[in-house]
Order: sequence, then C-alpha cells, then structure tokens
Amino acid sequence: PAEARIESGPTRERGEDVKIVLPNGPDVLLWLTTSRSFSLKRRAKVTPVLVLRTKSSRERDQLRRRCRSFIDLAGAAYVKTPSFYLDRTDLPPIRMADSHGRGSDPYSDKASLVVRTLLTTPTSRRWSTGDLASHAGVNTSTASRVLRELSRRELVRDERPGQGRKSSIWLPDPEALLEDWTQVYTWEDNRRLRVAAPVGSSRAFISRMKRLLAGEQWALTLQAGASLVAPHAKFDVVHTYVDARDSLETFALHRGWEPTSAGKLYLMSPFYAKSVWRQSRTVRGTPVVDTVQLVLDLWNYPVRGREQASHLVETVLRPIWQSDG
Repeated sequence: PAEARIESGPTRERGEDVKIVLPNGPDVLLWLTTSRSFSLKRRAKVTPVLVLRTKSSRERDQLRRRCRSFIDLAGAAYVKTPSFYLDRTDLPPIRMADSHGRGSDPYSDKASLVVRTLLTTPTSRRWSTGDLASHAGVNTSTASRVLRELSRRELVRDERPGQGRKSSIWLPDPEALLEDWTQVYTWEDNRRLRVAAPVGSSRAFISRMKRLLAGEQWALTLQAGASLVAPHAKFDVVHTYVDARDSLETFALHRGWEPTSAGKLYLMSPFYAKSVWRQSRTVRGTPVVDTVQLVLDLWNYPVRGREQASHLVETVLRPIWQSDG
C-alpha cells in the first residue's frame, strides 16, 4: 500500500537492517546482504534478503524455487516472511550504467573449471592467474574474470594485488567457496528421468552398468557415486549422468526402460554439460563424477545428502586442502 514505509536500520554483519512499516500489520524486519552464506546468520524474526549484483535469471529462479528472499539490482524482488509476501520477478529489467563493472558468474559451466581446481588443490598453493588458467584448462581471460568475482565476494585473496602475472592468489576458506556455490546450484538443476530399470540390488546393478551402458558416456553421482568414493549412507536409488544425444526418454526406451515415478534409476543430463565429463574419473572400473560435483549434488539432496556431502568433505577434500603437496 502507498502508506507503507521503508526504514533503513544499522549496518551489521556484512549487511543492513531494513524495516517495512505496514499500516495494518506487524512490521517486517529484513536484513539485506550480499553475503552468500546469509542462511547461517539468521536472527529471530529477521528475514535475510540476498542482494544480487548480477542479473542472472537462472540464479533468480533457483532462489525463488527455494523460497530464498532476494532483491535484484535489475529491479526484480522476491521477499517471503511469515506475515509478508512480495513477488515481483516479472518486471522488465532496469537498464543502468554499472560503475563497478559487470559481474561474472564463477559457477557457469566453463568458469567452474577454475573453481573446481581451487577446491581440489592445497590451500597452501599460491597461484598466478596464468598458472591457474593452465591447470583448469581455460584461457587466462576466463580465469581472470572468475578470480575477480571471487575476490569481490571475499572468497579468494591475492597477496600481491595489482601485480598481474606475479599475483599470488590463494583460497583461505574452501568450505565458504563450496557453500557459496551451493546457494545457486542444486542437483535438481539437471534434467532427469526416473525409469524402471532392473535394479534389484543397487550395488549389484552398478556392477552391471558397464555392460548395460557400453559405448555410452556416463558417470555415477549422488549416493551411488559416493558409495564408490567414500561410502557412508545407504541408498536404494541410482543416479547417473548420461550423454543423451537425443533425449533422456529416447535413451531409456532404447534400452527397454520405461519412465515411471517408482523407478530406482535416475538418468540425468548434466547441467554442467562439459565440466562434469572433464573432471570425472574411474573408480573400480566404474565412471564417477569428481568429488566436488558429488558434494554439490548431495548438498541439497533430501535423503541423507548433506550428511554424505559432509563425509566426502572430511575424508576426501579436507586432506587435500591441508596437505603440503
């Protein structure tokens, strides 16, 4: 309503308090922040609202689907509290000059190769932009854009800022970088199809998949993939990425697997269409996505996913982060 007021409060915790005063209702207390780890900083009766500097419709859709409140500097807003609901994500974007330069998505398919490299090397490693680009398999300009955005988010540091090729970049907190990524990606971003394959025992079926998918590009993920890398949680459903050249339905029906909501096999076309395959590996003769992708997929998976993801971090990734080699 026109008589509503918005009042700015004190700045705290890398954010700013804001109060919406409604004429016929309780005040709405918000905490505006650019911190991607805002979900860890909730205060009683205060709703965190993520301020998006970039204008990614994909990121907005993902946050909205998870009921995460946000304000986009292009003009969109989604705020949901127990007493207040605002959804204006249908507005045309506001075109304005950006004095700080346009942000770059560090978690796009190609850019994620840089982040994956940082997350799978010791934190003691100091990188130049060129070295990091070479290890990640991307060009220097891509690595530079990713590092600039991660630096803006305070996720990487440069001990020699402004030194160009002599830069000394390092990752102080790998878990913060991982969590930042999980704010904008979930396993549900992949196209997926549940089918009635002859699974029976999930572990026995995994051993037969090499024959069933012979000649195809595929890799296990989620609990099935984790069971070969760092087993922890029991599972009944098998999830696998496949390179379905036509469609998942065609891929499944070609093998006699009927789509059904009761099936024990999920076929998935990877959201990260290129980086998933570049980083996958073979474990005991079975292709599995890299550990970072396993953690990302498991993080928001409802069946003991976070528990398994934490186990992978502690048993596989943390020893790498803390090593000297």
